[in-house]
Amino acid sequence: IETPPDKEKNLSVTQLLEQAKKKQALEGVERPKILVCAVCLGDHSDDVNEIVTCDGCSVSVHEGCYGISDSISVSSTVSSSSTEPWFCDACKAGVVNPPCELCPNLGYTIFKETEMGRWVHLVCALYIPGVAFSEVDKLSFPTLFEMPYSKWGSKTCTLCEDERYSKTGVCIGCDAGMCRAYFHVTCAQREGLLSEVNHGEADQADPYYAHCKLHTDRELIRRRKRNCLALQLHMKQGEADRSGSSQENQDRIQRKLSRYRDKYLFNKNNRPTPWYPTQKMPRALSTSASLFRSLLHKTELMGLSTETQPMHSANVGDIRKKWHIPPAFNVEFISYYLDRTNRLSEMKERLDHLLTENSQLMQEETELRVKCNHMEADCENIKSENDILLNKALELHDLLKGLAGRPLPLPPLVAALHNPPSPPLPTRPLPKGSLRGPIMTKAAAKMMMTEQAPPTGETVASSLTINRCRVCQLTKEQHLLIECDTCGHYYHLSCLDPPLTRMPKKTKQMGWQCSDCCKSSDSDKAPEVDTAAPRRLRRNIKEPAKFSPSIASEPK
Repeated sequence: IETPPDKEKNLSVTQLLEQAKKKQALEGVERPKILVCAVCLGDHSDDVNEIVTCDGCSVSVHEGCYGISDSISVSSTVSSSSTEPWFCDACKAGVVNPPCELCPNLGYTIFKETEMGRWVHLVCALYIPGVAFSEVDKLSFPTLFEMPYSKWGSKTCTLCEDERYSKTGVCIGCDAGMCRAYFHVTCAQREGLLSEVNHGEADQADPYYAHCKLHTDRELIRRRKRNCLALQLHMKQGEADRSGSSQENQDRIQRKLSRYRDKYLFNKNNRPTPWYPTQKMPRALSTSASLFRSLLHKTELMGLSTETQPMHSANVGDIRKKWHIPPAFNVEFISYYLDRTNRLSEMKERLDHLLTENSQLMQEETELRVKCNHMEADCENIKSENDILLNKALELHDLLKGLAGRPLPLPPLVAALHNPPSPPLPTRPLPKGSLRGPIMTKAAAKMMMTEQAPPTGETVASSLTINRCRVCQLTKEQHLLIECDTCGHYYHLSCLDPPLTRMPKKTKQMGWQCSDCCKSSDSDKAPEVDTAAPRRLRRNIKEPAKFSPSIASEPK
């Protein structure tokens, strides 16, 4: 059976395995059993680092790659061996093909259970920086809390077969300098891009790294991809062998597996509670491959298409940040036009709301202005009455002093109104053991006080003063009134000629004057001619006249 070369590139792994199986069946070639490690994709096995096979799922792995000690490793490399069977952690837990928390790919590799009961590919836990193991010798119970949540979905995988899952999980980058290629660990393993781990070398700082296709030898890529296909073929053949094995062998394996599962449940119940952060951290649902897969399944059950949305989102991008897109018959302009319509409607609604709120505030301001004017008038009347009563009290006090023939103190209330208390003197805390008084005398404090410093009551009154524009004689828009530093009158920015668009900047050295107070410039002054000077010195050179539209339009 031959296929065209252009169609071979579009075939999946399952189709390639089926074609190889049919081709071998036609040629009558017996396929050799090649054991490949599911972590490092190595096929070398010896007594020091033997490749063992799980009797539950037929996955094969090196003892050193999976963290199997010599005391536990009593199994052989053949599933049908009569020795003690060996099972991986997923088979002991009774989990079949669990979803990985770090990548979107399923099956055909070996798993490890995290501290919180989730499952991850062992190869993902080894190659992703930030994943730690509670038991380093056994490579057991990896924890994901030491890795920041911002890594999930931060990079886009360039090797995903389904682009919809490219933003899920955690991606690693190419180890070559300045290379910006990112991919999932299992995607890189499928393409033969992961580095080969040499357990004999202990001097390597980090043996788990990867390179992209541009920075990896093609011969190494072919060999690793061949081993990856051999691993998948071995697992499929193991499933077929288990279904075709004798009933006695199946009962023996199930009996051993049930014991391992009971032991697993006992150890899980007696395991101490692991540490986990108490503060909840936000994370997008689209970064979890299992949840994203469930959402896609829900979309399919609803009868919606799952292929058009990624294409549109990739073409459109963040359309709300784009303005003035030229008209065209494409998805981007249509999305911009629809979003522009929505934005205009939102702006109109907001404008109507602000106008209504402005009218309400203006009405409320008018009512408060009337009340304020009444209160100011009442305050002035009370002040005048207070002054009259104070003068009468002082006259009565003078009469009493004349009758008594000696000075008499003023009553406390009259004294407080006639001679208000002075502000407290500025002092600083005295050091311990010092007997000195305040460091500033009353005369010095009086000299330091500004001459124009108003009393407290006048300060409060000045802060509540409502200013009036000199041009329009209105008190609206108090925040747009500017004071002339010379005459003290207030002007609206729009009432000036020409009107101003923003408030003039005032500093200690610079101020602002209105046009009435501003002196004429030197160019407007009439030239003074000295008649006693010679005729040449009396000559006045005029500047060129400036162009004016009104003067240019007059007929000559």
